Amino acid sequence: MSAPSPRPKLTYIETLRGAACFGLVMYHVVGPHPQAGMELPSGHYLFLSMLLFVDFRMPLFSFISGYIFRAHVDSIAQFSNAVVRKFRRLMVPMISVGTVYWLVHLSMGRSVPPYVELFYLPYTYLWFLPATFLIMTLFYGFNLISGNRALLIAGAVIVLAGGFWVARVIWTPNLFASLNALYIAPYFMCGYLWANQTHMQALVDRAYLVKRVRRGLCVLLVGLLLVKLASILNVFEPSFHQQRLLRLFIGLSGCSLLLLVRPEISFLARIGQHSYAIFLFHVFFTGGFLEVVHRFWPTAPDLPVFAAGVAVGLIGPILTSALILRLPIAPLLFLGIRMKKKTPPVSQGRVS
Repeated sequence: MSAPSPRPKLTYIETLRGAACFGLVMYHVVGPHPQAGMELPSGHYLFLSMLLFVDFRMPLFSFISGYIFRAHVDSIAQFSNAVVRKFRRLMVPMISVGTVYWLVHLSMGRSVPPYVELFYLPYTYLWFLPATFLIMTLFYGFNLISGNRALLIAGAVIVLAGGFWVARVIWTPNLFASLNALYIAPYFMCGYLWANQTHMQALVDRAYLVKRVRRGLCVLLVGLLLVKLASILNVFEPSFHQQRLLRLFIGLSGCSLLLLVRPEISFLARIGQHSYAIFLFHVFFTGGFLEVVHRFWPTAPDLPVFAAGVAVGLIGPILTSALILRLPIAPLLFLGIRMKKKTPPVSQGRVS
């Protein structure tokens, strides 16, 4: 049996990708703590908003990856080919972009790890790539061994990986971002189940049922976000494990709700078509922009800086991607794609 063909691009999936891009860029513009990004105080409304919605950021990327993923493999040859394709798409850009990022930080006098660690340990925001590659490779492998029982595997991974992450099971060294893989694996598998589980697919196709589930998920998500907001504002202090469980359910319910809403927003869909380039290159532009602002206009008003930083973080990678696609070898190194060779047109001579 031949491997299934890739899924066609769907407008609502590209819209969700675009939304995830906005969340990712906003996160790095605001900064994960008051000493990063815009260097906002912990009580600033932008900082509080970032903390409240942070659990949609990388989970949504992983959820979409799982939704479009094809786990079907029938032989060792298919498994090998699939892993090689994912290595080219994920790990080659991780090494190339990571090298540039490492060199930039080294030239700025900032602390950097030994260069060789880039090849087997998570490095900055690029941890997502080896973690996703690890998830996909293991999924292919377990699916082949089990005789393509992908749905059972996906359900088990949600429970096991989610449980390990909530319980904070750790090991060292964190080879190929394996600990980070525990964090995003439940969302990846949840997306896979929504795309492939028969009853879940049937649910999506029945409008009256979708409305009920959407209402239920919306109520659940609002309740979870209110609980998280209360914890952010120190109204109460949940335990570490309670915080992680809350974050897990926010991510799963939020991603599922967004899928069932199926938003189709052309602007976000166009952004979503460049999601990989935005992920890979946005930090160069947001970081550079904020460096200039901090140095030359430290008293700049927050909202214009935030809006300009997000715009730069989205537009810069799109333009960079367009340039890369025009260069030889660069598309493979920095985007993980092989450009099709253009065949010269056949000259049509005169027929006498």
